[in-house]
Amino acid sequence: MYHQRIASDAAAYFELYRSQVEDLAASVVGNEAVIDALFEVDRQAAGSYATLNARAQIGYLLNNFVRVKGLVSIDLFSLQGKHFHVGETLHVSAVDIATVNQMLRESEAVQGTALWRGIDDNINTASPQKKVITLTRLIHRFSAQTGGNQPIGLLVVNLSNDVLHGFFESQAAPLGSRLMATDRHGRLMYHDNPAFVGLPMAKALLDLASDTTPTHQLNLDGEAVIVTTMALPNLDGHLFFVAPLALQTGPVNQLALSGLVLLLACLAGIAGLARYYAKTVVLPLRAVSEGFRKLQAQPRAAHKALPVPVQQDEIASLIAGFNAHIDSLAVKQMADARLKGLEQSALENAYILRAAIDAIDASFTVLDNTDKLVFYNEQFRQLIGATRKSEILTLTFEEILRSGAERGTYPEALGRVDEWITERMALHQLDHSDWEIKLNDGRWLHIIERKTPAGQSIGLATDVTSLKQMQEAALAASYAKSAFLANMSHEIRTPINAILGMAHLLQLEGVSPRQKAYFDKIDTAAQHLLGIINNILDLSKIEAGKLELEEVPVMPGSLLANVGAMMSDRARAKGIRVVMEATYVPQRLVGDAMRIQQALLNYASNAIKFTQKGMVTLRAEVQAETIDAVEVRFELQDTGIGIAPEAMSRLFSAFEQADNSMTRKYGGTGLGLRITQRLAELMGGAAGASSTPGLGSVFWFTAKLKKGASDADAVVPAPDDLADVDAGTLVQQRYSESRILVVDDDRLNGTSSGY
Repeated sequence: MYHQRIASDAAAYFELYRSQVEDLAASVVGNEAVIDALFEVDRQAAGSYATLNARAQIGYLLNNFVRVKGLVSIDLFSLQGKHFHVGETLHVSAVDIATVNQMLRESEAVQGTALWRGIDDNINTASPQKKVITLTRLIHRFSAQTGGNQPIGLLVVNLSNDVLHGFFESQAAPLGSRLMATDRHGRLMYHDNPAFVGLPMAKALLDLASDTTPTHQLNLDGEAVIVTTMALPNLDGHLFFVAPLALQTGPVNQLALSGLVLLLACLAGIAGLARYYAKTVVLPLRAVSEGFRKLQAQPRAAHKALPVPVQQDEIASLIAGFNAHIDSLAVKQMADARLKGLEQSALENAYILRAAIDAIDASFTVLDNTDKLVFYNEQFRQLIGATRKSEILTLTFEEILRSGAERGTYPEALGRVDEWITERMALHQLDHSDWEIKLNDGRWLHIIERKTPAGQSIGLATDVTSLKQMQEAALAASYAKSAFLANMSHEIRTPINAILGMAHLLQLEGVSPRQKAYFDKIDTAAQHLLGIINNILDLSKIEAGKLELEEVPVMPGSLLANVGAMMSDRARAKGIRVVMEATYVPQRLVGDAMRIQQALLNYASNAIKFTQKGMVTLRAEVQAETIDAVEVRFELQDTGIGIAPEAMSRLFSAFEQADNSMTRKYGGTGLGLRITQRLAELMGGAAGASSTPGLGSVFWFTAKLKKGASDADAVVPAPDDLADVDAGTLVQQRYSESRILVVDDDRLNGTSSGY
């Protein structure tokens, strides 16, 4: 048993080390970046930039996996012979290609799992580690053409047995014992003498490994030894622990002799003390024993206390304890009577609680820490359709879900039962979960689950069908309202445009200054009303799903310049500077330029409205980029009055402002921010804001734009062309982080030289 324990510990370490290395291999072959890079290597010509890039990527990724103890190297081979290496040598060209091809064939035969080849010559012939333990595994890639996985390369992990030496030397094995391990070919994978590593194990010892008896006693090289064998199933090898028999029999014989001498001495001492303790121990103990016998025969009768000896020793303590026990029995009888009353009260409370749970209009369940049902009410039984209590109390949470899904109780699980159950189980494992589900009879259940400190799960499922119906009715009404307003776009705008047109025609016929002032007020009011109506109709179209985005060329730099030009008059009138900043942004993009400009104008109009001094800054920068698309972040920063923290949550709500008093002071409906947020969402982005009261605000939105035919840089206007740019506005976009800001309106008049 001792030898088997040592062998078991060693086998367990082998298994742990094997699992760690196989996890490493699984991480490498499952890494999408490695798969894609290895696939691209075979698609490109040798020596191309793609090959160099793939080598750099794979080298960088493989370096993240070299922390495994005893790792010599990690090698990747593509099907066309490309070699990628991370390890103890930089000379990667010296590779045994014949062995690599044999590894590839053997790995194909094991159906995509890891293959332990055992101790073998290192395929990297330039490596100082000549004998290594080798693991291979095929690398697969999903093919959209075939609909399955196809092999694209081979992973080879080479390990030294140094880590095994370190472990076995730390074990408390007897001096003179020896531990050996073989691979699937019977070669020594581990030996305390490195010269024997890789050599075949003696056939006589290998034959012992196939014997059903794990431990054998035999003569080895003229010495009696004990040999314990143990299989290494996942490595197809065996473990051998050999120790001289004398290491075991010598200490045992010495211990037996010492024990015999000690036993004789003890017997002599016992004989001398027996008579003395007969009077001082036996008689008092007999009295205590008789007292306990009477207690057992008549537990409720009154019993007398025993006299306590004068000498204070263990016997006196025992008698005192017996007397204390008699006293405690009286107290216990009183406590039992009280406890019985409490138990009766608790039982009555349990009946009341059970009746209350059965009376509630909801399904109630309790699952133990193994996820098995231990308590339920009548509503739950009706929900799952089970009839026998013995049947219900054998179910686990997953079995309950699967039974309902397979019966079609949950429409959202149809055609995807396993995937749906996985999603529900992930929610169920949380400490707190709150979700809704629709049943096949049209009902909706609101399910709340909570974990107790003991690991139990409490579940409550409430029928919220009526609430869902009201919610759906409200959404339908809101959609109908939005659809109606969107359809009324032409009918509402036409009269406003007619008013504007007729007022303009009357002014062309000639009017007095006083009449002109009246017409100007009519024009201003009508334009304001038209703007409000346009915002309402735009929001209605968006909410009704009738707003379609265009796909036209988009140049972010030009959009910033256009917005700056359109807002320059209002900014100049208030003494505010308008500044554009842009890092590298591709200029040949595709999207809805008009809607991006509309969102920027909404932000810019608000910024100038709420800024009394300082500047308004427009920015554009790339937030994320893929092969065919770019996510651009547009941002507008002002030095205005700012927004209180408690008002931030209402900013992007329709018909809301941060402070209702602003409606009287600054005007506006609060629709602009809501429209900007919805436009950003339609363009695959989002919108948000941050603010510090008294210092200003930052409003931003993102939009995902497709890449066009070219990403040429925007051209910065030459100094001679500045006359074509509005005061305070200049945009530069480069592939660097440089910026140029014009900070004075007088710059165009030549009175300022500051940037």
